[in-house]
Amino acid sequence: LSQQYGDELKHEAKFTGNLFLETWSNLPRRTLGWMYTSQADWLFYFFADTKELFVIDFPALWQWAFGVGEKDGAIYRYAEKTQNRNNQINLTGGRVVPIIDIQAARIPVKRYSADDRRG
Repeated sequence: LSQQYGDELKHEAKFTGNLFLETWSNLPRRTLGWMYTSQADWLFYFFADTKELFVIDFPALWQWAFGVGEKDGAIYRYAEKTQNRNNQINLTGGRVVPIIDIQAARIPVKRYSADDRRG
């Protein structure tokens, strides 16, 4: 039997060194975002301008973000911001977290570039 995995796929036009970790899918309707609702094994986060893909262990990211047991969640150190750059009906909210902070927390992150495909 082959093992099945669930993936969460995200795309941004411009690389900023940060990830937008969505906590609200639609803030006025109080609809939780994918950081709360996703049951993914992996988060795939692609940046179009640099053609880079970050593959992140989602359960490890979730545990870091929200804490486990008596350990506080780290996501609350980052200000919650709303996203209104795109023309959309819903008002999305989330935390802008530097990728380097996620890596420093020893969350498994792999970075792939377009050049990796050629080698």
